[in-house]
Amino acid sequence: MNLVVYGGFAGNALLSFFAVTGNVFIICSNMCRAWTITKEAKERKNLFLAGEIIITCITLANLLLSLSGFTWIAIKTFEMHCQVGLTGYRGLTYALILGGSSSFWFTSCLCTFYLLKIVSIPNAAFNKLKQNVSTFVLVFLGGSFALCCIFSFPAVYAQNIHYINASTGPDNFTVQSCKISAELSGVSFEFAMFNGFVLLVAPAGIMLLACVGLVLYLCHHMHHMKRSRRSPEAPESSPSHSPALLAQTRISKMIVCLVVVYLICDLILFFLLCGGYTSANLQVVSFFGALAMSAFAVGIASLLTYGNANLKKDLTFLFPCCLNSLTK
Repeated sequence: MNLVVYGGFAGNALLSFFAVTGNVFIICSNMCRAWTITKEAKERKNLFLAGEIIITCITLANLLLSLSGFTWIAIKTFEMHCQVGLTGYRGLTYALILGGSSSFWFTSCLCTFYLLKIVSIPNAAFNKLKQNVSTFVLVFLGGSFALCCIFSFPAVYAQNIHYINASTGPDNFTVQSCKISAELSGVSFEFAMFNGFVLLVAPAGIMLLACVGLVLYLCHHMHHMKRSRRSPEAPESSPSHSPALLAQTRISKMIVCLVVVYLICDLILFFLLCGGYTSANLQVVSFFGALAMSAFAVGIASLLTYGNANLKKDLTFLFPCCLNSLTK
């Protein structure tokens, strides 16, 4: 059993290392690009890079998630609950929930942003929102972060430390071991399910709607381009394979992959949330939850790098021999 526990800890440490490395790279790349833009031209100092800001917020949330998740599973593996104490453990739990839920909501903002940026429909309200997308992004990010801060807070009261197995050591010192448990007395099951809906299901629904709208629009647009290409009056050079359309297709693939990953993670976390209140073996439930979140943070960093042309260019600049295939 010890080998399985320590092997799981080593796997989580490896995943956390890749997650932290990937997210730090994205943050540094976006910060350097923003600094270059403000230095190059005075007229572009007030340029609002909405997409880069959203991606930076996602990576910051995933960075918090990776670090708190690794610390959390280290405490579980080496049984350091007594050293951390109830306040420290609750703070770590809050950081873990806040990082994960913020990442979910920020990604739903990214999906909505690309929907507004790419899709064009004859609707006054939609076009009004499209023209004020920078303000929309700021309001969405600020509001969703405040929502996550509020709804993540009550969950920490479900965590309690119990001192068990009190015994007398060889020098007549009292030796105590600690155990973490989730109790319905701290947060009711119904309220926990409501929190899970707000923090997990609601952003997933927004992502899914934005993804479906984006895919349907691009499919209709490409079908229209193919029909225009077959027309005898169409020019020889067709824009169906233009760089803009290829970039939109790449972004759409990234959004679809992000939504799939988030939906899978949503289901896992929601079932683990239910299992935390219904399963007698909370240790196993918690362990798989932390491992899933670490793998999730690695996958999101990889998808964001793949879908962003600037990030791919920076990555291939750092590793030209290994990552040239990313630019193809």
